[in-house]
Amino acid sequence: MSTITAADVQDMIGHWLSTPIGSYLGSDYGNNADELIANPHSMGLADSFIKKLINDVPVLQTLPKGTINIFGISVPPDKMRIILEVAGSEFTIN
Repeated sequence: MSTITAADVQDMIGHWLSTPIGSYLGSDYGNNADELIANPHSMGLADSFIKKLINDVPVLQTLPKGTINIFGISVPPDKMRIILEVAGSEFTIN
């Protein structure tokens, strides 16, 4: 039996982030990042994005609450970089 490493989890998250919803026939696996990017301040979108990630990548269910976060960083002059943080690892969404 092999152990799942932090690198394995990062690869799983990277795969999920690179897979839009509907990419696998008959499955809703994948992310809805386009919706999050288009409406970064919409109420509840970040929470539903995290919930979908945890649903699609079940190993994340073992992490404590508050370990998975989404935040934005302003990039002058008028952009926002959206970051997914999972247990200290950061993934740029846009």
